[in-house]
Amino acid sequence: MKIIINDSNLYLNEGIKNLLSQCYNSDIDFMLNESEENLKKADVIFFRFNPGDENICHARYLKRNNSVLIGIADKAPSTSELPKCIKSTVFLTKNDTEVTLQKRLSLAVKNKEKNCNANKSNENPCEGCSIKKITTAEFMILNLLYDMSIRQIAEELGIPYKTAFSRKYNMMLKFNLKNKIDLLMFIQKFSQKDNFLLSPNDNLYYLIKK
Repeated sequence: MKIIINDSNLYLNEGIKNLLSQCYNSDIDFMLNESEENLKKADVIFFRFNPGDENICHARYLKRNNSVLIGIADKAPSTSELPKCIKSTVFLTKNDTEVTLQKRLSLAVKNKEKNCNANKSNENPCEGCSIKKITTAEFMILNLLYDMSIRQIAEELGIPYKTAFSRKYNMMLKFNLKNKIDLLMFIQKFSQKDNFLLSPNDNLYYLIKK
């Protein structure tokens, strides 16, 4: 069984490995990253589901075959809220007991054949999928928030403090970010800005992976 664990938390990674070893006797091959090649080979993909993730595209997972997606979340979202690329995700939460975790994981792997890549059934799997957008003005704020305060950002961009604060506040509302920790985790998604597309039509940054 080939497994990808996409999370930087070493303790969580070890916990997942222990859980898998308890559930399966077969050899387990852990792959280190979500390269396109690994995504196609993987049987199970674990990923950290953070606040705001239900509102953005995770198109890299369209490159997988019929692997199972396992989301690690504080609270499992409603399936209806998810974009098509991760709608089949099985969620494990911090409140689940060990028995519950084992049952969900075993059932997910057992039903692996049903979790086919959306590309196989839809030529354009992103069509009709509602994701939220971030404006260029909001992106400029977001791009600086990790290292600067709102007051410093306002000075850097030459805009009023209230304007900068309002853009930050509106972003948090839009993407359902409850606190500073949620915001910082969301900002990390923009650490590689080349992975996001700028629409020439309406000057909006679409949160879509290349």
